[in-house]
Amino acid sequence: MNPPGRPSSESSRTASRPDDPPTAQRGLILSLASSDLRHEKVLNACLLLALTAVFAPLLILFGLKNGIVETMRDRLVEDPRNREIRPRTSQVFERAWLDTLQQHPEVAFVAPMTRQISTSVKARIAGQDNLIDLDLLATDPGDALVLENEATIPTPGECVLSASAAEKLGAVPGNEIEIEVARYLDGQRSAVTVVHRCIGITSPRATGLPVLFATLDTLEAVENYRDGRAVPELGWPGGIPEAQPMFDGALLALPGLLPREDELELVVSTGFSTIRLLPPDERPSSDLPPSAHLYLLTTIRSGIRKHLETLKGQTAADSSPAVTSTLGLLDAAIGDVESLVYRAEHDSAAAWVKIASNSGYFLARELRKMPKSERLLELVRKSGTPAEITRDETRHANLLMNIEDAANQYADALRELSKLDRDIVLETFATFQEKVTALNLEEQIKANDIIVNHVKDYFDTKRLDMEAYQRELQSL
Repeated sequence: MNPPGRPSSESSRTASRPDDPPTAQRGLILSLASSDLRHEKVLNACLLLALTAVFAPLLILFGLKNGIVETMRDRLVEDPRNREIRPRTSQVFERAWLDTLQQHPEVAFVAPMTRQISTSVKARIAGQDNLIDLDLLATDPGDALVLENEATIPTPGECVLSASAAEKLGAVPGNEIEIEVARYLDGQRSAVTVVHRCIGITSPRATGLPVLFATLDTLEAVENYRDGRAVPELGWPGGIPEAQPMFDGALLALPGLLPREDELELVVSTGFSTIRLLPPDERPSSDLPPSAHLYLLTTIRSGIRKHLETLKGQTAADSSPAVTSTLGLLDAAIGDVESLVYRAEHDSAAAWVKIASNSGYFLARELRKMPKSERLLELVRKSGTPAEITRDETRHANLLMNIEDAANQYADALRELSKLDRDIVLETFATFQEKVTALNLEEQIKANDIIVNHVKDYFDTKRLDMEAYQRELQSL
């Protein structure tokens, strides 16, 4: 036994345990855990790789969502150009239709435009010689392309320049911008000018092209002047348009019978659709010579079959005198309607197929001249004399006008063909292609193959993609 008052070593150790720090316990736990990891190192490595395989893709997707995807989405929503819808082809719309479109809840702004060929002008700072080419764009209150790109909406007599146009001109807000508009009329070049005050410059995000934003009145004045019309409010000379008479029919009194070719010419691109020689019992009571041959021209198209079936259906359901008399008037006016429509469709298909083929072939030839004409004009502007520049600009402008006219005629022909029976149109094309093949016109044969595909595409989609059509024709 230990002496009294002296604790044994055992009791001393026992008394000291509650006061030991937890460091030793933690060290023991870490030692056991590391030993277990080393003992099961293969299993633990597999678990680590499994967790990595699960979480790594999730982290990447999370980063993409909050990085690249969110940035692209913000740009898509905030950039007005990404919300802009432009028609791919030129169409004529009534102002009332555009006003109705503007009222649509999903439409923020509508900007009418003139023909694309009429928007190219030259401009410079008033009093300077640095003349550059730029395009006109119509704008109006609410135009996000201007407002959301650090500029304000111009009023009449004012303009806004794109960053590219301002850089080429060396312009700043407050400068007077002189716009030069040239036209070629009857082989003569003439030009007029108008001055607009620059009130702002858009950020580069708006467009990378040299553009001048102005009111629609300015664009319409440019188009009218280039079409040969006067613009009195700006003092630009030209002709005064006159209202043209409109007819839904005409009666021709001729001393002799018309050849079939002349009959077709009277219903192609004239607004009339059918021509018929009136028999003696249908001649109107008038002072016309009895020996005259009378031809009736009407605006009735192949759609009359549909109207006739509607009238016949109404007659079966309700044989009222009004409906019956309407049918009687139709029969009295144009005779056997069904046979007339069938013959008119064949004649119309033959005429429009010829127009489509010729205008498409001519359009292909003119489009192939464009690259060479542009290169030549660029070279002449750098080193040519004023007379040479004027000469080549005239040639280039005439080429552009030829392309626009041919494209419009080609589009009209496709639209007219789409109104006829598809089988009749394709059969007529096949017949026309045989004639062209017999003449060994290789380029027109190739053009006709493309044109037939365009007709089929328009029949199927009812969408006139003139840009794609022109690219295909140009590749001949």
